[in-house]
Amino acid sequence: MTLTNKQAAFVDEYLIDFNATQAAIRAGYSKKTANEQGSQNLAKLNIQKAIQKAITARQKANGVTRDSIASEIDDMTAVAKQQATEGNTQALSAWVKAIEAKAKLYGFYDTPPEPEPEQGNDEIIVTVVDARKTPEEQTTL
Repeated sequence: MTLTNKQAAFVDEYLIDFNATQAAIRAGYSKKTANEQGSQNLAKLNIQKAIQKAITARQKANGVTRDSIASEIDDMTAVAKQQATEGNTQALSAWVKAIEAKAKLYGFYDTPPEPEPEQGNDEIIVTVVDARKTPEEQTTL
């Protein structure tokens, strides 16, 4: 299914800032309904495909791949790590952010991490939370 002119404009505008509401307004949708129109457009398969196709084309044109991004993150990590070991506390924050960026790139943040059990403690404590009860009245299993 092809896109209407307004939908094609929405795709082009969406690629500017990835803000569906603003893209809808810039594409000519009513300001009153732009939030709903933007959301509805993003739910449409043909628009999703057009956005993905445009993103892929942009990545190819700019030579962007996961490996190239990972390589740049590795470079930033090495510099930040060196500066952090020399006592630069701001570099320590940059080092952590670079590691987090690489983890996100490879999908490690797609699912919440499993909590690690404490060493030597196999006991699991579960508290059942009931909004109608005070914290003291909650049930611990």
